[in-house]
Amino acid sequence: MAKPYYEFFCPVKVIAGNAALEHIPFELATLGAKRALIITDKGVHANGLLTPIETAFAEADAEIVATFTDVPPDSSLTTVR
Repeated sequence: MAKPYYEFFCPVKVIAGNAALEHIPFELATLGAKRALIITDKGVHANGLLTPIETAFAEADAEIVATFTDVPPDSSLTTVR
């Protein structure tokens, strides 16, 4: 019988620093993931700041299926949630 509710658990892991993008293949493999969604604002996208991320995903043989850029800059916690 199906559960009468839906549960989603998503712990946060942050990897930062000069070599952070080099970890993408390992992190994707750990999750069993091959596809990603990027959520950002128009300014980040327009200024080409996603290019290194897109390159890292391509080198990891992973697909960015969509880039959502309609997030307001400096979003409130309410918006993020």
